[in-house]
Amino acid sequence: MRRHHRWDDEEPPEPDLSDPTTAAAMDRAARDVRRVKLFHAALVLLGAGLLGLALVLRVT
Repeated sequence: MRRHHRWDDEEPPEPDLSDPTTAAAMDRAARDVRRVKLFHAALVLLGAGLLGLALVLRVT
């Protein structure tokens, strides 16, 4: 019994990066990834700051 479908055996075609529509979509996706990474880093720094503040206030 096959565990995957027949059409899963084919490799998807590579995107045509010379096409302006494809290039624009890839550019938007890369920008969104950078935005999410920046947002995640900001949340990590905020959490670290709150943890540091809680430890300082606990000591005093």
